[in-house]
Amino acid sequence: MLYEDLLFLWLAFLIGEFSPSLSLSFSSFFLLFLFFLKEVLFFLSLFYLSKKISLFSERSTTFFKNIFLLISFLLFFLDLTFFQFNKVLHQIYYGSILSLFWFLHYFLPIKIFLFRISKAYFRIIVGLFIPFLFLIMVRDTLEILELKFEGDFILGFLFILFIAPFFIVKTWPLKPLRDPFLRKLILEFLSLHRVKFKEIYIIHDKEKKFFTAGIVGLIPPFRYLFFSNNLLEILEPEEILGVLAHEIGHIKKRHFFWLLLVLFNFPFFLLVSFIFIFYPLSYLIKFYNSLILEILIAFLFIILSLLYLRYVFAYFLRQFEREADLYSLYLLRDERPLIIALLKIGEATKQLYKKSWHHYGILERIEFLNKAKKEFPFLKNFTKKIKILLLIWIFINLAVIFFFRNSTFYFLKIFINF
Repeated sequence: MLYEDLLFLWLAFLIGEFSPSLSLSFSSFFLLFLFFLKEVLFFLSLFYLSKKISLFSERSTTFFKNIFLLISFLLFFLDLTFFQFNKVLHQIYYGSILSLFWFLHYFLPIKIFLFRISKAYFRIIVGLFIPFLFLIMVRDTLEILELKFEGDFILGFLFILFIAPFFIVKTWPLKPLRDPFLRKLILEFLSLHRVKFKEIYIIHDKEKKFFTAGIVGLIPPFRYLFFSNNLLEILEPEEILGVLAHEIGHIKKRHFFWLLLVLFNFPFFLLVSFIFIFYPLSYLIKFYNSLILEILIAFLFIILSLLYLRYVFAYFLRQFEREADLYSLYLLRDERPLIIALLKIGEATKQLYKKSWHHYGILERIEFLNKAKKEFPFLKNFTKKIKILLLIWIFINLAVIFFFRNSTFYFLKIFINF
C-alpha cells in the first residue's frame, strides 16, 4: 500500500503543477454554493460508506475504495481549474505545496475511514512526505529569489543521500533493536557479508497491520536497517536471515542506482510520447497558447506520468525485487527461509494470493524461488538481462529524440513557455 500512496501523492503533485485555472463567467456566489455542496456531498458519502463497508465482500470493498480515490482526484482537479484554486493558492504561496496539502483534505479522510490506516502507517507516510516537501520548498525559494546554479542537481542528490534519511528516522515510529540475540544474529550476518548500517531499528505498530523490512539511506554512515515488530514476532531466526539476505541483495546489486536511471529516463519518455502524439497532428501546435491545448498538454503530462510510474518504473521495480529474492537464495544456498517468511507474511496479512504491481504477488515470488532452486545457474543471466533491457529502453528513447531532434527542440520550447 505504501508504493500506491507515494504514487498517488506524486500524481497529485503533478496535477497541482500543471493544472490551468479556467476563466469562467459564473458569479462568485454560485461558485461558492457549488463548492460547499461538493464538499458536503463528498464527506457525507464517505461517512456513510465507512459505516457500511464492513458489510461488503472483499471485492466490493476494493471497488468502492478505488472509486473514492478516483473521485478525490477528479474533485481535486475541479478545485484547481473550475473553482480556480490555482490562482488563489499561488497568491498565498509561490509553488505547488499548498495545492498538495489541499489534495490531502480528500486523500487522508479516505485512508482513515475506508482503509483504516494505523497511526504507525500514518507516521511512515509523513516521514516520506517531509523530505519531498522540503526539497520542493528549497526549489521554490531558489526560483523566487531568481537564484540558479549549475550544481542544483548535485544538491538534490546530496539531499537524498544525507538529509532525507535523517528526516525519515526521526519521524517514523522507530526504536533501536534491543533484543541481544537478534541483534547479535543480524550484526554477525552483516559482518560476514561486509554490509554496514548505522543502526538497526524496529517499527512499532500496535495495530498489527505492518509486516515489512527495508533500508533507509544509501551510504553506510546514513543507512539504516528496519524491521516491523509484527514481522519479527512471526519469524524464526533463519527466516529473519532470509529476509535480511533479500535486503542485502538490494545493496549489492545497486538497485537504487538502476532505479535512478529509470527515473532519469522519464523526461526522455515524455518527449518521445509527445513526439508520437503531436507529430501526426502538428497543425495543432500553432495553437499551443490556447487554453484548450494547455489543458490537453497538462492532461497528457499527468496521464503519461502515471503510466510511466505504474508500468515502466513498476516493471523494473518488480525485476529488482525478484533479483533480491534470488540473492537471498544465493547467500543462504537455500530457498526455504525466505519462502517460509513469505508464507507467514501472506497468512498474517491475508494477501497470499493477492497480486502486486510493484513486488509480484507473494505466491508468485514463492513459485519463482522454487523454480530458481532447480535452475540456479541462470541467476547471472537474469541479472544481466534486466540491466541490458533497461539500457536498451534508454537508448531507444534517446535515439527517437535524436532522430526527431527538430521536433524535440520545438516541444522543449513549448514546455518552457508552458
